[in-house]
Amino acid sequence: MLDRSGLIAAIFAYTAWGFFPLYWHYLKHISALETMSHRVIWSFVFYGVVAHFRGSLPRFTKLLKNRRTVLHLTFGAVFLAANWLLYVWAVTHGHVMETSLGYFINPLINVAVGSLFLKEHLNRNQKIALLTATLGVLWLTYDYGRPPWIALALAVSFATYSIVKKLVPGEATLISMAETLVLFPVAIAAAIAIRWLGPTSDVALLHTPATLSSVDIALLVLGGAITGIPLLLFGVAAQRLPLTVLGFFQYLAPTFQFLSAVLFFHEPLGASRLVGFSMIWLALAIFIHDTWRARKVRVRD
Repeated sequence: MLDRSGLIAAIFAYTAWGFFPLYWHYLKHISALETMSHRVIWSFVFYGVVAHFRGSLPRFTKLLKNRRTVLHLTFGAVFLAANWLLYVWAVTHGHVMETSLGYFINPLINVAVGSLFLKEHLNRNQKIALLTATLGVLWLTYDYGRPPWIALALAVSFATYSIVKKLVPGEATLISMAETLVLFPVAIAAAIAIRWLGPTSDVALLHTPATLSSVDIALLVLGGAITGIPLLLFGVAAQRLPLTVLGFFQYLAPTFQFLSAVLFFHEPLGASRLVGFSMIWLALAIFIHDTWRARKVRVRD
């Protein structure tokens, strides 16, 4: 019998991640770099408040005393920042469908990375899934007239971040707090620089309104909680649900992103593009079936 609170936490976490584009869309008139800088700043503040009320700050200090841990956190934070920045830019520039593609293929990228760099063995079904996904990406490359760079960069950056994060054991909230602490000085500097250069800059990444409205400021500050709350819910779900079951929920987020792209942002979805996505979905179906079958075998044994 699956834990009910764990199921509810997983559904809310992945649903929130799935509808992130709708939130960041309201900040599309602000540069992606400024939005991302505020996301780092206020996420750090949010994690700090949570850690304070949990009494976790002494453990946080201990975490930062390990040089090897700090090195891994710094390396992971670079890829996290790249992922966040590209995601916000893509969402605010009409590429929500491609962001959903990135998170659909992310589990398959993890498998590919495990095979190529960690020398993990792939069974027949996993090889078929990877081949099918590759064909889907090639088809979408033909349909877009270019490789789906946004999707691939999101998938690779998050897969790399996930691998690095596995090297740092500990509480998810404290690790995320440490990652945002690493990025905090850069985020502060970027936010100040953008306020100074942004209104007169021709650089797209720095383009931002001369003044921020009270609504803009509220949304930027609230972005910290919007980022942190799903992570806390995910932590609850991870503790109370089997990893295999939790893995199935990860497809909720890109599914909702895809639906948002079609229904809310009215991004084009022709028959040709649907063929490419269908190949990705078929690859995922093969992968999920293989994962579920392997779990049943382990339980039976």
